[in-house]
Amino acid sequence: MSSPGAWVRRLPTLPAPGALLALAGVAAVSGWAPVVPAGLLAVAVLDALATDRDADADAGQARRVDAALGTTLWGLVLLLHGAREWSPGVLRVVVVALAVQVCLVALTSAVHTGLDGLHRYPAARGLPGVGAVPLVRRPSAQLVALLPQMALLVPAVLAPQRPAVVAAAAGAGLLAGAAAVVRWVLALHRARGRRQAVLQGMRDHLRSTHPTVVLYAGEGVAALHEVTMWLPSLERLSVDAVLLMRNRRALERLPATTLPVLCVPGATDLMSLPLERFRVGLFVSNVGNNIHLLRVPGVRTAFIGHGDSDKNASANPYSKVYDEIWVAGPAGRDRYLRADTGVRPDAVVEVGRPQLELVRRAPATRPDVVTLLYAPTWEGWNSEQDYASVASHGEALVRAVLGHPDRIRLVYRPHPYAGRRSPAVAAAHRRIVDLLGAANQAAGVDVPTVLEAEPAPEASSAASAERDAVRRGEQRLAERPPTAHVVLGAGAVPLISSLNAASALVTDVSSVLTDFLASDKPVAVCDAQQRGPERFVADFPSAASATVLATDPAELAAFCDVVTGRRPDPAAPARAGVRRQLLGPAEPTATARFDAAVTALAARAHALGPVAPDPDPTTPAVPTAGTGR
Repeated sequence: MSSPGAWVRRLPTLPAPGALLALAGVAAVSGWAPVVPAGLLAVAVLDALATDRDADADAGQARRVDAALGTTLWGLVLLLHGAREWSPGVLRVVVVALAVQVCLVALTSAVHTGLDGLHRYPAARGLPGVGAVPLVRRPSAQLVALLPQMALLVPAVLAPQRPAVVAAAAGAGLLAGAAAVVRWVLALHRARGRRQAVLQGMRDHLRSTHPTVVLYAGEGVAALHEVTMWLPSLERLSVDAVLLMRNRRALERLPATTLPVLCVPGATDLMSLPLERFRVGLFVSNVGNNIHLLRVPGVRTAFIGHGDSDKNASANPYSKVYDEIWVAGPAGRDRYLRADTGVRPDAVVEVGRPQLELVRRAPATRPDVVTLLYAPTWEGWNSEQDYASVASHGEALVRAVLGHPDRIRLVYRPHPYAGRRSPAVAAAHRRIVDLLGAANQAAGVDVPTVLEAEPAPEASSAASAERDAVRRGEQRLAERPPTAHVVLGAGAVPLISSLNAASALVTDVSSVLTDFLASDKPVAVCDAQQRGPERFVADFPSAASATVLATDPAELAAFCDVVTGRRPDPAAPARAGVRRQLLGPAEPTATARFDAAVTALAARAHALGPVAPDPDPTTPAVPTAGTGR
């Protein structure tokens, strides 16, 4: 149930301001004099609260009516009221003040645009003497309008026949609003003046340090996990590495790392940097702006991805643009060759999964508690990439767990994108959460069902932060009552923490299946498209390590028996062989193999010849024909 505080916070985003404004307009026309000022006051306050709270949220901006239009409508209602109640002198003062106020709000909206543009300006972390073009919180157009509105509304109600009083109050309110806008304009000017200084600091760093490797992160906050999973591995490399990001909001949420971080959202700014100083470019996802680094001569590139699975996205034809494609084990190589997308066999390099070194093959965190982890994937961008079991299996699995004679704690780890494309998945997700909440309530569990994220402690590096986060995540799960089912909120515990805490796993065709194999514990994979076990394993070879689950309640109950030890795990004999196929050999370690792959690719780049001369930073980069921006 939502708390009263949650309703208060949601109030400004509801249709209340529009409804109140309409009510005030009807009151003004009908002559209900006391209603008009109260309605206009409420509208002004709600608008100001909504804009101030959502000043940096694109979604919040999209929900709100244009500020200048809203201010104009507010003023028209006030004039309708004043035509009946005020003297002609007061009416003239209010008309002039409202015209100035609308201009002031329109100017504030223009400042919005300039401040939004600061997110396209560069920033750096870990570079001595180089900071960032500062971001400035966007002014609230309605908040700027609030002071003049109050300065008009109060005197016009209290002194409707005294133009001098109304004019003085309106003038003071407009001056206060104008002063706020001027302050933001000056802040915008100062921020823009930092742009070239930050870029020059980046150029100087690249020329003086000659870093070998750059990890390219072309997406925003939603894909930040794709980057952070690789930071500890890059920190352990035997050569220097740099993280190159293209989104300022993602930079703000980036955890601690010892890597130098360059954030350059603008393509023109990026092209002014001596990118040819890099020898190796690593890419975690296939996004359009990858071209800005792929086009740089002399940089050898490798696609390292952000997980290893049998999804068709793991053999994307776009991968042909990279010099090499790094996969975990032989299964990754076979996947690309089987897809026949034109990837050369010699371009596929097996490097293991360095991220899995913290996955334990020991018993679960709480040996006295049997924990089943349900970690489904999302429904994908299209039907071909839809492997999600939330709608097909989720509720039935929960009921099988709740109805099993042995006590099983279910930990539900929904994908962050679950329900993004499919209303059916979103609805099924909510029902699963409700079922687990009701079961906890019936068992007398007095802790929230949903385990939310907590602030991360300070860390000196991504590697230490990862170790501490995994340890803390395991501790948080172990501290829960043994009868408490858990829904993991976004970022509540690291994936590896939940893998280590689990006695067994139910998942979909996804990298979670591959990662869990490192623990050598029972696993089941959901056949959401009802292909049947034989065809399912043929289509998704990683499933040979798992029990393939249909939606039949008897099959779900049988796997619960495996989880509790009532019956043996039928997939156990095949697991070791599948693990070698998916993850490669145990020795040398994945960290060593990853480092060796970086060194080998850098050697290939050095064989191309010396680094080209630095471009003139004062000359805009000219795109090569056909590459685009």
